[in-house]
Amino acid sequence: MELNVLIVEDSPEDAEILAYQIKRAGFALKWTLAASEADYLAALRPDLDAIVADYTLPSFDAMRALSLMQERGLDIPFIVVTGSVSEEAAVGCIRAGAADYLLKDRLTRLGSAITRAIEDRGARFARKRAETELRASEERYRALVAHAPVAIFELDLHGALVTMNPATHEVLGVPATDAASSSLSELSTEGDRGRIDELVRLAVQGGTVRSELAPRFAPKRVVEVSLIGIPGDDGVVRKVMGIAQDITSRREAEKAMASLKERLQAENVYLQEEIKLTNDFGQILGESSVLRAALQRVELVAATDATVLIQGETGTGKELFARAIHDLSPRKTRPLVKVNCAALPATLIESELFGHERGAFTGALTRRVGRFELAHQGSLFLDEIGELPLDLQAKLLRVLQEGEFERVGGTETRSVDVRVIAATNRRLEDAVSESSFRSDLYYRLNVVPIELPPLRERRGDIPLLAGFFAAKAAQRLGKALNGVPSAVLEAMERYEWPGNVRELANLVERAVILARGSEIRVEDILPPSVVQKGPPASSASGPQSRPKTLVEIEREHIAAAIDAAGGKIDGPGGAAELLGLHANTLRSRMEKHGIHRARRARSS
Repeated sequence: MELNVLIVEDSPEDAEILAYQIKRAGFALKWTLAASEADYLAALRPDLDAIVADYTLPSFDAMRALSLMQERGLDIPFIVVTGSVSEEAAVGCIRAGAADYLLKDRLTRLGSAITRAIEDRGARFARKRAETELRASEERYRALVAHAPVAIFELDLHGALVTMNPATHEVLGVPATDAASSSLSELSTEGDRGRIDELVRLAVQGGTVRSELAPRFAPKRVVEVSLIGIPGDDGVVRKVMGIAQDITSRREAEKAMASLKERLQAENVYLQEEIKLTNDFGQILGESSVLRAALQRVELVAATDATVLIQGETGTGKELFARAIHDLSPRKTRPLVKVNCAALPATLIESELFGHERGAFTGALTRRVGRFELAHQGSLFLDEIGELPLDLQAKLLRVLQEGEFERVGGTETRSVDVRVIAATNRRLEDAVSESSFRSDLYYRLNVVPIELPPLRERRGDIPLLAGFFAAKAAQRLGKALNGVPSAVLEAMERYEWPGNVRELANLVERAVILARGSEIRVEDILPPSVVQKGPPASSASGPQSRPKTLVEIEREHIAAAIDAAGGKIDGPGGAAELLGLHANTLRSRMEKHGIHRARRARSS
């Protein structure tokens, strides 16, 4: 190792001795002699490895040389040598900043003294560099903490706030004047305080804990808190550091995502179930004027969000019309969700419509999304609405009016955007008069009524319907048919079809199944008592009159009922009541048979 040393000495011989001792210690030496203050100042440079100075010189001394070096801000190992000096002088040199103090009769220690001084300077430089870096790091940390969007704070062992950054006031929702002397539990809502105290206790024991709390000054906020115990040099926790961040938006987003996921899963299950169902009414078929009138109303109402009430007998295609309204509406890209109010027990209808929370009732093991949520931004078809229990009618009315409801067993109010299409085979106005159906709900549902005609009022559509269902059944069963024979169609047109289109479809399918050849038989479609088998054979006593047709029998039966009721059609004791028909249905049949009001009243 080569040293660059400045020797301050007025005697060249003594300087040579000092240089010799340094070389003797194993150093390659490059040295400069300074005998005066001027020489010293000229030779004083930052790249010197050491300065060796005689304590006393004629023009200046070692203490002056040390002071001049320090004035220039240099940190060079400075070693003082002297022939004899007091202990007080030696101590003064060391205090002034000299690295060592040697007597000239002990110069053999000079090499080791220089080595030690250079090592000390290296350690000093390293320490200063570390201190500088530490100060810079602390400044960066302070700036980071001061501007951090999360709360960073220090607690004592009892959970009291000691220090905190500005964000702590914002995150915990507390004014700066109230936070200084508060504990973390005091800044929480009353329900969270015991849990927060327990978290502090666990952190003091050396753990790292995390939990959520609701700040007392902002109870709707959700704050995530992390605490860690910081041990001292003895390994014992002396303080607790904490970080808190407002995760309200995250929790709301997670909740929204969970709700959306739950609704999509339920919707997927519902749609999969719908795919499995067999719908025999793939189209609305018919050319009759009464059917066309109903379809025209469908086209007019579909583009709106108005509530629709579809009324008609069983089997007239109410669900098919509801589907047509939905498919023609702006909501067609969202599902049409269906609920049959008559198919569920009264105790389950509310859960089916509005959903329920886990534990809401016995058997509610999981949370369930209701049909209203499934139909959000779509349409909800409430079939057999007349069977809805009275207590649920009020809740349904609220959803229709306000678009809000709560799940069974829940407290959170949920909002939905749903278009409701209701259907019934009952006369709801009669149910209202009987107090079995709420009048306000009826008026809310009956915004746009659509009356579906029974099949007996559109007999001209029977050939078209029969041909369609026969072809569909034959294709599904792999049979070759020549259509529906005219004789079969004539018999079908004479039948009253109490089950309407649904009955026709089922009976045609049965006839296709039972067909042995390429044609279906009338006896496989209609009941034997209805099939017209032609006039009976003539007897020896002469010809007999043919039996009356069902149409003739029905006309006579209606006329007889009107006579019995004294010409009264509806109301108590009216002909409609005697026949078990709705008054409008009776009027329709009277028009069909040409029974006019002038012929109803007869004298007794």
